[in-house]
Amino acid sequence: MPHPATSPRDEAPSQQSQSMKSTCMALLLMFGALLAPGLAQGASLAEMESEITSLFKSVQPGIVKIQVPITSGQADSSTNLQVGTGFVISAQSEILTTHDLVGSAQTVTIISQDRAYSAQIVASDPLTNIALLKAPPMPTHLRLGDSDQVEVGAMLVLVGCAFGAQPSPALGMLSARDLHRTANGLTLSHLRTTLSVAAGQNGGPVLNLQGEAVGMIVAGSTEPNIGYALPINAVAKIRNDLSRWGRLRQPWLGFTIFETFENHARDREIRIGRVLPNTPAALVQLQPEDRILAINGRPVRRPADVLDFTFFAEVGSPLQLTVQRGPETLDLTLHVEERQP
Repeated sequence: MPHPATSPRDEAPSQQSQSMKSTCMALLLMFGALLAPGLAQGASLAEMESEITSLFKSVQPGIVKIQVPITSGQADSSTNLQVGTGFVISAQSEILTTHDLVGSAQTVTIISQDRAYSAQIVASDPLTNIALLKAPPMPTHLRLGDSDQVEVGAMLVLVGCAFGAQPSPALGMLSARDLHRTANGLTLSHLRTTLSVAAGQNGGPVLNLQGEAVGMIVAGSTEPNIGYALPINAVAKIRNDLSRWGRLRQPWLGFTIFETFENHARDREIRIGRVLPNTPAALVQLQPEDRILAINGRPVRRPADVLDFTFFAEVGSPLQLTVQRGPETLDLTLHVEERQP
């Protein structure tokens, strides 16, 4: 049964509030009519602010504060709370947050609209830093967008519980798509944004201006105005694996790659580095220095093409690798395996 949250209502520090206001004002002035579909070219700042306010109000019931008790380890065995953000992703009250926050906690409390509920950890993955929770019925859930359709320069809204406060919005934009290696060793294309991620915002959704989640914050920022979000398409794959298998089934082909530049760096080539024994790559006799031209017919032009395609491959499915070996072009069919610990 839900019961009123016992912790006092948190308020964000004034410094953070002023910084957020300055950032919002600057972005609103810069992007004007791009903030929402149908907004007139000469719309006033008040109208633009109203659009962002409406977006936040529509998604706020789907954002939750997550509290996990941590023991100090001192002789008095005092207990503190570690706080982060989560968001509801289905009508079955599934919630996504970070593994770093919940880990193997015995007790997880979620705060939704000033009411506290107990949540169950369905599964948690340290590599991607994503955890899937199950909660009692929630009032609403967020819609998931298509992160592949988000263009550089698009406006984004991060909703999170900065410094343990109630959910609040922060405005930014998509700067680029970068290969990014997480603290736990996952190398995958991420959304590089202008969002500075504060403590407590990990696990929060990054939204487009239609209120759809297009990314998820899984790590804090080390530099101001740079925040990396895991694309929601990758998050959805991880969530499906956690729900179905209780773990991430990480695809494995058994080779490494490196990048070379030919013709004065105009032509980038992605080539095979090592081929590990007893792997799908070894079974089809893939060789070091083979140049990868395409995967399943899609051209390969950068390392991210290989790493991203491998990540999204289904374990057990065939994958066609087109390579150049000397003057020959070869089509090799690999069968994707699950990477073992």
